[in-house]
Amino acid sequence: MAILNKGQTFSDGEQVTSTKLNTAVDGATFAAGAVDDVSTQLSGGAIIVKDGGVTTAKIADDGVTTAKIADSNITTSKIADNNVITSKIADSNVTTAKITDSGVTTTKIADDAVTTSKIADSGVTTAKIADSNVTTAKIADSNITTAKIANDNVTTSKIANNNVTTSKIANSNITTEKIANSNVTKGKIENVANMKVLGNTSGSSAAPQEVSILDEDNMSSNSNTAIPTQQSVKSYVGNNSITKTNGTAPYYGCRAWGTYNGQTNTLKGNGNISSVSRTGTGYYTVYFSTQMTSSNYAVTIGSSADGSFGTAYNSNMRVYDKTTSSFKLEVEGSGPSGGKSNQAEISFAVFA
Repeated sequence: MAILNKGQTFSDGEQVTSTKLNTAVDGATFAAGAVDDVSTQLSGGAIIVKDGGVTTAKIADDGVTTAKIADSNITTSKIADNNVITSKIADSNVTTAKITDSGVTTTKIADDAVTTSKIADSGVTTAKIADSNVTTAKIADSNITTAKIANDNVTTSKIANNNVTTSKIANSNITTEKIANSNVTKGKIENVANMKVLGNTSGSSAAPQEVSILDEDNMSSNSNTAIPTQQSVKSYVGNNSITKTNGTAPYYGCRAWGTYNGQTNTLKGNGNISSVSRTGTGYYTVYFSTQMTSSNYAVTIGSSADGSFGTAYNSNMRVYDKTTSSFKLEVEGSGPSGGKSNQAEISFAVFA
């Protein structure tokens, strides 16, 4: 099969001139037999590379240089797995979007190569940290904020000695059981005003409060909540009580007393007596202001000799029906004109 088409055809016996030879050469073209129509083809009598005609086998090893590759023409599928090495990647050109989730493993990160600026805010979740892998050296000073600490996770062993200061304790949070025995000293109790002590005079359970200490020789305040001084008690007792003489027998105070006019039904003077009621001639009921603790008390009685009739010159008296709140008296004149009578003065005293 011819591979050239002649530019000049000669006949037998024809003279060959230079002009005809030049025409034969210059006018010659490639014939169809000159190409395989796979990798090459004819175009205007010339041989050209057919589209898609340069196969892998036609390219010599190392024959494709950078200059031969058009920009943006190496796609992902053209790069063999594991063939992009570190030196092929320009600095700062692997962006976040280029890394698949969970695609950066521990072995891919150089020691000390993850700096604070490389971690997005809130980007390190619990699942990203291996157990026991956040050491003290990995945490910057002052970077564990309150929000980073889970509730109930600061245990006693995590608090350094002497580091819980007053300002760290919320008001009203030191309860009784938190205070070791014998550790509230006098210096820890707030100052108490002069002539005051801490106590409770409310009549029921209550918080301690200041109670007055009174130094009154005559007990003039008559308070039922104040405390007397030793000196005032001694002075008052010395000025208002019987003087102890000889012997060791104890003294007992009078619990109630009174003087009463049975004729006018008048209580003339008393101590701890609320009233006297005349219930009939010579009959009286005496009532205590403050009750006795039992009815086993003693009553002494005296009266005037002046009766309400005749020549009575003596009075016989009887105590009966004793209770913790009252007792009854019966007064009777004796002598020539004896009988129940209302005496001008009846005196009594109660001891218990």
